[in-house]
Amino acid sequence: MVGNYDIRNTLLESVFEPRELPYLPIVVIDFKVAAHFINTFAEPAAEIAQENEEHFRKLVRAMWAYRLNRGPDMLSQFDFVALIADDKKGKLTDSEAAWDGYGYWRHIEAFNLNMQEYKLGRGEKPTLFNIVQEEGYEYIFSPNSSFHYFSKEFYEADDIAGNVARLRRNADPFSPLGRRQILLSTVDGDWQGLVSDEDELSGVILARGFRACAQNVKFATTISVKRGLKSPRLVNATPLK
Repeated sequence: MVGNYDIRNTLLESVFEPRELPYLPIVVIDFKVAAHFINTFAEPAAEIAQENEEHFRKLVRAMWAYRLNRGPDMLSQFDFVALIADDKKGKLTDSEAAWDGYGYWRHIEAFNLNMQEYKLGRGEKPTLFNIVQEEGYEYIFSPNSSFHYFSKEFYEADDIAGNVARLRRNADPFSPLGRRQILLSTVDGDWQGLVSDEDELSGVILARGFRACAQNVKFATTISVKRGLKSPRLVNATPLK
């Protein structure tokens, strides 16, 4: 791990060393954040495709392949287990909690506390964003995919990342999970509260513009999902199985 270092004068790749033994690191990737990143290149890709939708989709698929297989930016490439965390809205009992009747547990909490609707005022998604998402899901769930995808109704990727952080903190230090490094790969600053060198969760937080930093923070601040994360898609080498 890297501890504290001067992020203004030192590049992360100069001091950070991913630990691949005895188990590969787990890299947690926020699907929606990755989709928004890829969407910034969607319009140039559409111009290259010259209104050929299939050609455009292939270009988007290639961007997803790079984004998900590259690993954290500004680090040398290394082998890792990819965990894709995604948001999943649920149908709300009280439709007034969200304008379309669907939302997250934070919508429910905000409504019960007479607060402003959660994420109110967010603009419409960019024109090509739906295609970007579709191709992302198509790539992740393609035959023989090695990506481990997690979503839970009413929860966001932040919650899943928070639960992974909690599982790592509470793991027996001699268990497979306790001996793994967890890397949080996102441009979302909300995940900085999960970073902890002490628990080998310091990993990397990618700031906007791909300036990377690691920080010492002892306790997670994100609400965790209560149930454990399990999926039949997990391979035996993955301690979350």
